[in-house]
Order: sequence, then C-alpha cells, then structure tokens
Amino acid sequence: GLSIAVNDPQASLDVLRLGNLLVVEGDEIPPWVGPIAALDESLAGATIEIQARGLASVLDGRIAPQGETYDSPIGSGAIVASLVRGANAGAHTGISAATSLDAGPSVTDLDVGGQSVLEALGELAERTNYEWWLDLVVSPARVEALLRWAPRQGYDIAHPSHLYEGQHFSDLTYHLERAA
Repeated sequence: GLSIAVNDPQASLDVLRLGNLLVVEGDEIPPWVGPIAALDESLAGATIEIQARGLASVLDGRIAPQGETYDSPIGSGAIVASLVRGANAGAHTGISAATSLDAGPSVTDLDVGGQSVLEALGELAERTNYEWWLDLVVSPARVEALLRWAPRQGYDIAHPSHLYEGQHFSDLTYHLERAA
C-alpha cells in the first residue's frame, strides 16, 4: 500500500474512490497502474492508506465462457486474443490485445471455460513456455494497456514488485486526469 497525507490536495474524495486507477510513475521505473481496492483513513497518523492491485487483476474478475474449449490445433496467440476480446465483451477492462500478437505455439485439448481470464492466461503460459505482460502507456489524457504474448524471456513476472521510497523513487504524487 501507499500512504498520502489527509491534507494533501490529491486526497480529495472526488479523486480517491474505490475502483479509480492509481498511477505510479517514476523517472527510472516503468509506470504502474491498478484499481484502488481499499482506503483506510488513519486519524492518528493523518494519512490515508491506499491499497491497489495491478491492472492485470481486472482479468481475474472476468470469466472465460463455459464453451471456451480448443480440441483442434490452434495458435496460442489466437487464444490470447480471444480471451482478451471475451474479457472486454461486457464492459471494457482497459486492456487490449496488441495488434501484433505472436502466433505462439499450437495448442490442442485446452479447456479454459469457466476459469478467470487471468487463470486461463496462466495455464496457457505454462503449456507453451510463453509469457504475457501488459505494456502501459500513461499520458495525462489516458492509460493504454496492451497485452503482449511472446516466448518466455526471464524471471516470473507474476510475483509482486516492492518499490520503496528513497530507494526506487524519491517522491510520489497521485493525481486524476479526467478525459474531455
């Protein structure tokens, strides 16, 4: 979590609401974006503790249709594109599949129906030795999240990252930009 002073202008209840996106930017780190999951005001410390999950967590709340089964060989990139399209079918998640998704290895006998899209992506990654990640582009007007799919290249990015003030960044500011 992160704390913000109660008297900070950014601590307005118009800005800090459950579900709003928290954007963390730094000079030497890529942007981090995630929905606010909990707010806890500490009167003694005169702070508001903000808990947020990474943007990919919205895929945990979207379920692949029961019939999402692949019996014949199909490129794993096509499955990823289908999962992201399905996740956005009701209300858009803010995550789009990159237009140039790697076709990936073919997969047969895969049943992801009834799983969360996040679980389905994890299962697909395990079976193919590919990985997915979100490329985030943050501007004052919008946040763009592109889901990428490519051969596994390094450590497991599913584990949480811990960023510490004074070590990874010197100052943190939260602000909400409203699109016109």
